[in-house]
Amino acid sequence: FLSAVDDRKGYLWLCSNQGIVRIANQELKDIIADKRSRVSPVFFGRSDGMATVQCNGGSAPAAWRTRDGRLMFATARGLAVVDASKENKLNILPPPVHITGLLVDSEAVPLTNKLGLAPGKHRLEILYAGLNFADPNKVHYRYRLRGLDQNWIDAGTERRAIYTNLEPGQYQFQVHASNNNGVWSEEGASITIEYQPQFFERASFRWVGALLIVVLGFLAYFARVRLLRRQADSLLLLVDKRTHDLALEKEKLEQINEEKAQLLVQVREQSAAYEKLSKADALTGLANRRELERFLSLEFERAWRNERPLCVVLSDLDQFKMVNDQFSHAVGDDVLRTIGRILIDGCRAIDMVARYGGEEFAIVLPETEIAEARLLCERLRVQVEQFNWQAIRPELRMTMSFGIAANTVTDIAMDHDKLLDAADEQLYGAKRAGRNCVRG
Repeated sequence: FLSAVDDRKGYLWLCSNQGIVRIANQELKDIIADKRSRVSPVFFGRSDGMATVQCNGGSAPAAWRTRDGRLMFATARGLAVVDASKENKLNILPPPVHITGLLVDSEAVPLTNKLGLAPGKHRLEILYAGLNFADPNKVHYRYRLRGLDQNWIDAGTERRAIYTNLEPGQYQFQVHASNNNGVWSEEGASITIEYQPQFFERASFRWVGALLIVVLGFLAYFARVRLLRRQADSLLLLVDKRTHDLALEKEKLEQINEEKAQLLVQVREQSAAYEKLSKADALTGLANRRELERFLSLEFERAWRNERPLCVVLSDLDQFKMVNDQFSHAVGDDVLRTIGRILIDGCRAIDMVARYGGEEFAIVLPETEIAEARLLCERLRVQVEQFNWQAIRPELRMTMSFGIAANTVTDIAMDHDKLLDAADEQLYGAKRAGRNCVRG
């Protein structure tokens, strides 16, 4: 509803997009006091002189009461005026209602007081009409099918009732009508409907079917017992045969278990070899980057927990791309393998040397202060520079740059990844300083 106004004569007037509605104030009070469950509104629309039933409102008042008692409502086609000061005479005569037609599966059937539906019919349509010459468009209907509907169904102005897929049995259709003032007829109209069942829905058929099911059940039970007995005899014979076969299989399994034990030893040895290969770089034999990450993570946690020193070194061969371009990738592979041996020979057993990627190598130095790491890296740098590279290629000369980073116990934001990043930054510093040097 868009707006409401009291006519001060006992009624509340409401405007909506369906027209104007009048409700008695006493009915609203009775609902509040739980004396009744619903109101009987009176609707006003085109048949009452309105140009349209669409009222306006929402953002501004849409209904007014003038000093002389008239009510004004804003509509889509102008102003609607109701003279509430005049006494409105209610229509207290309920409209008579009649059943005007019957359709079974969309086919008309003769109208009688008792309708017999043949088996197999699925759709029943009942037509009815209420007579009200004062305002036939405001006749409202309610109906119910006793035997199916528990309560009355409010049909509004609809003049037909449709039922589908009814169960076999006897029903009574009842319909009532109300006039434009909401006065309902007491008796209404009714018709008895008897829906005949299919042959398989009859009680006799169901009893015969139930008896047949019981007989078949007994027959199936005895057949099952007989079958189980035969299966039991066959099972005894099978058990004897299987027992003999199992004795033979046991001897074979013992022999197979011995072979499996030998095979398991070989698999474990191969698995250990594969595990070692999965942790090593295929070219240099050093630890690969994944093994470096695992080892560095463990050592970093141990050093942090015990407040012990830990250094990480990232090193890079200088001008290595020229080796591949000028001499060949085979020569470059020999250089990488040689560098791996120099680094691994120059470190301790507790240290890890890994190929970090391409011509980059990483060294993890547990229990090592930054000064000790500098001395180690300087010694390795000199060994690389003084190595007899001419044995690999007469024109070959190699140098190496080193970047060192140490963990800081006081830096709670440090982790092993950041330690690698710090070493990488120092390595770039060594590159920028002219290569073949140690920074950190």
